[in-house]
Amino acid sequence: MPTAEDLAAAVRARAAGTPYRIVDERPDGFELRFDRPDAAWWSVFSRRRLATLDTHLVRVLPDGARVELTDVVWHTRWALDADGRFVEPQKGWVRSVARGTIRSTYRTAVADADGRRTTAVYDTSVGRRLVTEAAQGLGMTVVASAGTRVGVVVGVVAAAFGVAVALGAVVMVLVLGSG
Repeated sequence: MPTAEDLAAAVRARAAGTPYRIVDERPDGFELRFDRPDAAWWSVFSRRRLATLDTHLVRVLPDGARVELTDVVWHTRWALDADGRFVEPQKGWVRSVARGTIRSTYRTAVADADGRRTTAVYDTSVGRRLVTEAAQGLGMTVVASAGTRVGVVVGVVAAAFGVAVALGAVVMVLVLGSG
């Protein structure tokens, strides 16, 4: 049965050459983070004076056959250290945090060393795909986190309640309108 360490090694191998890195390894999992210091993205984030810190929380469940995957996107004020690298958010810097299965894409025009402009695209699904493919290669199944599953249930219940209220209103209009 594969362990969290096996999965981390498989993800690390798939992430080689990409802007993703594993941080905060734990016995039951790790975080896969988009490496913020990619200068191409600073033009996008600096326009809003915001930075996003995109992390994929990975936890191998006790049965060893399933992996919980949760996206966490932090919107923060940005700051650079003396080497020009992104400084991790500090208390008071975080403006919002989103957790669950998050799909967001950033696009920016980037000039290379010769002055040619190209479009750089960042998509949160790339990190998810790195983890999913590595887990599947080890015979593991990726599942939504408990928080995401609860959110889906709450959403379905709220939608059902909304439909019931709307149907009730239609019936009242028809009954009262014809009488």
